Amino acid sequence: MPHCSQFETESGKGLIGTASDTQPESFSIKRGYHSRHEPNYFKDSAMFRAGVVYQPQVYELAAFLGRRLGCSHIIDIGCGSGEKLAKLHPEFKLVGIDFGTNLLECRSRYPFGEWIEWNLEVPSQIPLKSDVLSSAIIICSDVIEHLLDPSNLLKNLKTALDIAPAGILSTPERDLVRGQGDVGPPANPAHVREWNLAELKSLLVTNDFRICFAGLTLNNDRDLEENTSLVVLGNSSRAIDEPVLEQLLLGNSDLALGISEYAPPFVPRAIRKARVMRRNFLIRLTRRMCGVSSRIPKSKD
Repeated sequence: MPHCSQFETESGKGLIGTASDTQPESFSIKRGYHSRHEPNYFKDSAMFRAGVVYQPQVYELAAFLGRRLGCSHIIDIGCGSGEKLAKLHPEFKLVGIDFGTNLLECRSRYPFGEWIEWNLEVPSQIPLKSDVLSSAIIICSDVIEHLLDPSNLLKNLKTALDIAPAGILSTPERDLVRGQGDVGPPANPAHVREWNLAELKSLLVTNDFRICFAGLTLNNDRDLEENTSLVVLGNSSRAIDEPVLEQLLLGNSDLALGISEYAPPFVPRAIRKARVMRRNFLIRLTRRMCGVSSRIPKSKD
């Protein structure tokens, strides 16, 4: 997510729900962390006017998985203004979910998509058809940190992944963005709370998600900093049956150059062997999703 000076915000009052007095949950975040109680509404169109694309690899990864798994649809929960999602048309049929001015902009600029107005704070199920879900990759990119109560989002993701082959969730990695001593509230006025990667994995495991990969991806195409958590979630009950050709994943993949496995921030980048980790990412991810061995052949690097 961008710094607050790089995007427009509107008052969130009346647009998003309020935190429940009966649910003082930490959502797996460390003890002593302070959440924000009145976040601003996030409008991402200003980012694109500034020429900066945030989480650029998330949508490329969704397209990659969609091709490998034979999917026809991409579903974006919390699609914002729809700029990144729209670029996947016409290769995929698009379904975007958001509310307020973000969704109005989607409908106006991208009439080829299906746009569903939905408030993720409301405890109800998003109306998605089973035949669409069964051939869809789910994206939830930098959304969870905006919600006062992410429980309903997690329930909707879990329900979708009972049918859909795979999903991708991303959110800022708090320790890498703010520092390990950060106890909130987030510096971004549109964020309620932020997780480090270990906390995010704990949250997902607690909610019975099947994690196929958890690592880092680029924050944006200007700064190119790997400080955004990226988690690939598999179908809840089955491995992917469709065979995937390993040789398609070998070599210097442009996609793999922006995604790596997590290394503690105090470890110098030079000894992280980033090239090898990036080269191996897609191989390991695909094998995990297909339910086969994750052993990687030795790199020549």
